[in-house]
Formats: sequence, C-alpha cells, structure tokens
Amino acid sequence: MSGDGLPGDLWEETGAEGEPIRDRPQVWLSAALTVVAVAFLAVAVHGVFTVVGDLLGWAGDNALHIAGESPPSGREVLREDVLALTLRASCVAGIGVVLGLWRGRGLAVAVFGGAVVVSLVVGLTTYAIAAKNRPDRPSWEDDPRGCVELSGEPSDCP
Repeated sequence: MSGDGLPGDLWEETGAEGEPIRDRPQVWLSAALTVVAVAFLAVAVHGVFTVVGDLLGWAGDNALHIAGESPPSGREVLREDVLALTLRASCVAGIGVVLGLWRGRGLAVAVFGGAVVVSLVVGLTTYAIAAKNRPDRPSWEDDPRGCVELSGEPSDCP
C-alpha cells in the first residue's frame, strides 16, 4: 500500500516483500512448462519403444508368414500407433507453445514449436511410408470382367 489514503489501496494485494502480487513471476507457469517438457519426452520415449516394437512384430510376422494364409496386419497396427503417437506428441508440444506464449518465453515457444513440427513431420512421414503398396493402375482393372454384349457390335463373349 502506498498510504496516500485512496480507497483502491485497500484492495491491492501485496506479498511478504510489499510488492504487488500481479508483478511477481508466476512460478506455476514455469512448473507447468517443466511438466509439459517432461511429458513430451515421455511421449517421445514411449513412441520410440512402440514403433520399434511394432516394426519388430511386423518383421516377425512377415518372416513366419506361410503362403495361403491371410497377410499379417503389422502394417495396420504400426499405422494406428504412429497416428496416435503423432497426435499425442503434437498436442503436448502445442500445450507447451501456448504456455510459452502466455508466459512470454521465446525460447520455450521456439523449442515447443520445433517439437510440434518435428513430431508432425516424423509421424506423418512414417504413417505414409507404412501405407499399403498401391499399384500404378486403377483397382478396377484387377476386378474380374464380365461379358457384355452390345447390340449391333461384334461380341467378345463365347
């Protein structure tokens, strides 16, 4: 309080040192940034283990695949896991960007912004690489063809 007798001085909150509370650094935002950084690292480590496990499982399924059986679904499992991990990592890093902007920390914004970009690029690239092989020709060319007789034209039907 400044002590000049104005009514607004009665409502001003001050800390132990007498400084206004709103001017103090908000420690909880720094703690939240730390929690988000640890959460992002945990998601990244979990992602590495999940993708490596999916790749090893996919390789094992393909190595033990017997002709005539249904093809292994390791590729689909990998794609589902990569998409979920990409979403999770991007959201956690996005929270870090928002907290960094709110706190006014340029380094946090840059680091978490880079983490968003890296997680999206790596995740979506891995998702695209794990896509099914697609032939160069349209799928309808592989479908069995029926015999169609057109009136007035020569027929290929037996």
